[in-house]
Amino acid sequence: MILFTIASQSIIKIHININDKNSKDQDLIDQFPISSLNANKTPFIVGFDDNPATLDPVDTWELSSMNVQHQVVEGLVDYNLSSQSSFEIIPKLAEYWYWHSPTKISFKIRENVYFHDGTLLNANVVKWNFERLMWFSNVTGALPLNGSSWEAFPISLYFLSDGTFIFSNFEVSSAYNFTIYLNAPFAALLDLLCFGATSILSPNSTPKYGYLDLSTDKLVGTGPFVYDDFIRDVEIRFHAYHNYWGGKAEIEEMIWMIVEDDIARMNAALAGTYEYVTGVLKSYIDIFRADPDFHVEDVGEDLWYFYLEIYSGPDKNPDGSLKTPGDYQGQKNNATLRRALAWALNYTYIWDGIQSRYAVEGTPAVPRAMPGHNSSVVQASDSKYNWTWGIYQARQLMASMYPTETAGLDLHLGTDDALWDALSLRTLEVNRHLGSTTNLRLNLLMEINFGLIGIDLVETIRDWGDYLDTGENSPWEMDIAYINWYSDYLNPFNMVDPLFNLASGACFSRINDTSPGGLTELMDTAAVETNRTLQLEIYQNIQSYLYDVERPLTPASHAHISTWVYLVQSVHDSDLLGVNYNVISILDFYSIKWNKTIPPPGSFLLISNAGTPDDDGTFILGWTSSAWANSYSIYMHNSSISIIDGSQTLLLDHIATSLFPVSGLASGDYYFVVVAHNTQG
Repeated sequence: MILFTIASQSIIKIHININDKNSKDQDLIDQFPISSLNANKTPFIVGFDDNPATLDPVDTWELSSMNVQHQVVEGLVDYNLSSQSSFEIIPKLAEYWYWHSPTKISFKIRENVYFHDGTLLNANVVKWNFERLMWFSNVTGALPLNGSSWEAFPISLYFLSDGTFIFSNFEVSSAYNFTIYLNAPFAALLDLLCFGATSILSPNSTPKYGYLDLSTDKLVGTGPFVYDDFIRDVEIRFHAYHNYWGGKAEIEEMIWMIVEDDIARMNAALAGTYEYVTGVLKSYIDIFRADPDFHVEDVGEDLWYFYLEIYSGPDKNPDGSLKTPGDYQGQKNNATLRRALAWALNYTYIWDGIQSRYAVEGTPAVPRAMPGHNSSVVQASDSKYNWTWGIYQARQLMASMYPTETAGLDLHLGTDDALWDALSLRTLEVNRHLGSTTNLRLNLLMEINFGLIGIDLVETIRDWGDYLDTGENSPWEMDIAYINWYSDYLNPFNMVDPLFNLASGACFSRINDTSPGGLTELMDTAAVETNRTLQLEIYQNIQSYLYDVERPLTPASHAHISTWVYLVQSVHDSDLLGVNYNVISILDFYSIKWNKTIPPPGSFLLISNAGTPDDDGTFILGWTSSAWANSYSIYMHNSSISIIDGSQTLLLDHIATSLFPVSGLASGDYYFVVVAHNTQG
């Protein structure tokens, strides 16, 4: 039953007598606002930049959905978002864990934890969830593949580089003890368990062999907020879970208003519509900074890795056969050429011109904000060098490869530039992503920069599907491609292995360095090193091996050339406290301290063009604007309305317009109520 007292309304009575003109007039009944509203019921409003794509954590691999799920569900462990300098792994639904061996780990499950539907958490529930992940990973091959059943989107994370599933089996030794057996040592396991696909859902509200449907189902976890509702392109609603094991959140009700139009969302934020806004345009940062009602937090560099991928595998014919039979270690674009490309780029123009100073020097594949980053790596973009020096270095390398063609040419920028540009020592195919202005500008810059070292570019424009198909099946056709990568969890394995392991579908460079102590050997060693300190040291060495221009060339040098890193800002009301800022862009509202009240909607009048009485049952209702209201609902009943209790007919719910056409009513008395809403209720 729906039962609530109306806070701000206007009522009109209309009598309809289609056959008899002699009848009663319309009655306008003024609104009767109530004066007391519970302040802590004021919803916390978030201006959210996208619709979630999925509801089920098992099938999720994009940030909007992850952020929704983060409010509602939890895993055994998670990153401490209040200590982003280290991103330490902390207990969540597991109180602690213990490694028996490199392939066996046990977790003590937290007791007296209840799901939002009242189900008690225990080790069997945890095992049920991990078995569900295995099912959708299609480990046995028994998963039906059709329109309603498919392999979960992020399952590649759960397979070793040789194609073996990471998990072997699971064991429940007591009510609150859960054990995972691995098929092989996997040092990044705890980081992987921070990824949302291993979140623990209620088995009484979740189908084991079917996905949760975003449009019809409810996500039920143990987290600090209960998932209430999702209306596409409108809103996502939550409320605080009063029985949360960590204590109830201060935010009682929360509404994420979905506004995908960036400009509209920015303007709504500046008008005070939201307490927190996501997807803030860089061009608006200074506007928010200048407004005392907002706080702009400079969080730091994000975890996106933007780079140029250079094809580093053997040259092949169109049919895929090797141009030099048996030469699997050959490289169409060798390390010397790749280093020349790295030196020749004008990085300052990239950051200041293309990125309008909202980006800084790029990083190796392990970002500066991630554990394991090697800050000692010197790239061609390092501030100790400039572009003039870079062109000189690049021309030296090109002259070493083409001594006859470059004989007598000056190596310095500004001298013999036209002669260098006319050399056409190599022609490289460069990809451009369809519709990407950034990629267009970057390619134009490369055409100029690489021309100065005697390299011509031929551009091919591909849509996303085309690009993926080329990268996976015929990458030798694509010498250079601009692309980016984001970490699913904060272990360097998740950045390095997918991008540089030849067995990975994402390794479009096709680098295949099997030299002693080379890239493959280093990656294999790091993947099984369970001592975290030692593992991070190996990944630091890998970064030096791949990117450092002051290190002697290796077979894998500069298979990638990093370009830029964006800076992250968070924008919210200046009265918010306890915000957990983090560069992984996870919204963590549990810790927020907040208290805000606004007036309830103001008075307004309901009017109509209906006859007195109305003789055809067709007319238009309209109403004046209510101060502080952001939407209106319309109800109809056969008697006067003071309480909405479910017996009335809801004609429209939460609309922003002030006109409503009515038609097709039979003879009788009708009472119409318009209720004004805002974040107060």
